[in-house]
Amino acid sequence: EVVLDSDGEMLRNGGKYYLSPASPIGGGA
Repeated sequence: EVVLDSDGEMLRNGGKYYLSPASPIGGGA
């Protein structure tokens, strides 16, 4: 699951980091 704040900043989610729904970072595809 991708979690972003209202500004699209990276948030921790399940130990993974996401920059945008289309660009998972940390191997969270």
